[in-house]
Amino acid sequence: MKIKLTKFAAVDNPHYPTPNKKDYKYGQENGGCSVPVDYYIVGHIEDKPKVGQGLRVLRTNRNGIECTGLFTSSKIITIARDIISTLNSKYRIEYLDKK
Repeated sequence: MKIKLTKFAAVDNPHYPTPNKKDYKYGQENGGCSVPVDYYIVGHIEDKPKVGQGLRVLRTNRNGIECTGLFTSSKIITIARDIISTLNSKYRIEYLDKK
């Protein structure tokens, strides 16, 4: 399934802090922090998100730039319609197709 995943907020008391967009180093290791707010990816998932697991996305685009790679979220705590809350972040998921 092709999706777009957008971080719109950090959760209360995250496991890792959320950096400002200007301080985040794209394409590099940013150990000890989450991705910034407004970070988004487009890519493919094999299965729908499940509570208790991380979401793995075979990324094809990051913030509007073609960029392949593997994105893995922290463990999912709740799913409510199109909102996924993990240990660190709140994401909006859009299903772009069912392939």
